[in-house]
Amino acid sequence: MRARRARRVTLDSVRLWTTAGWSSQSLAIPAKVRSIAFSPDGTLLAATTAGSSVLVWDVATGGRHDLPGPARGSNRLAFAPADSRERGRFASTGSDGTVRVWDPARGLDRIVHRFAAEAYDIAWTTSIVASGGDGTVWTGSGAGAIIGSDAAAVAALLDETTATIGADGAATDAP
Repeated sequence: MRARRARRVTLDSVRLWTTAGWSSQSLAIPAKVRSIAFSPDGTLLAATTAGSSVLVWDVATGGRHDLPGPARGSNRLAFAPADSRERGRFASTGSDGTVRVWDPARGLDRIVHRFAAEAYDIAWTTSIVASGGDGTVWTGSGAGAIIGSDAAAVAALLDETTATIGADGAATDAP
């Protein structure tokens, strides 16, 4: 019996189907998709990629908006609940360790946390919960922008305003 070689498949688009009439449209993607989700109202489709962009499509038109993200890509995303005051926004985790909140129309709204290592999974219910490669889990409201370009000042502000849950499950309050 001959051994078969595995073939690598690279996708260059996402196909979006409409069940009414079973029509579809192809949505081009510039980099490997890591996570994809619909907004709660179904009007937007957002994707994190291995590239430096977070992508947002208008489902009705197929128009794409590329939002500049972390240079080494973003990992996962979660939309705010439909009944939240943050509705319409979504949060993502990045290869640079950041948890970012996005306004789909304007782009990056704010960075709400920075892990000591890459940030991985994320969920958004009544609060944002994210995990990091440093073995910690962060939870927060995502409220309040971190403003400034001084990385040390932003990191200090994050340390003052966030609590972290360690691998042992114990919460450590912000200093």
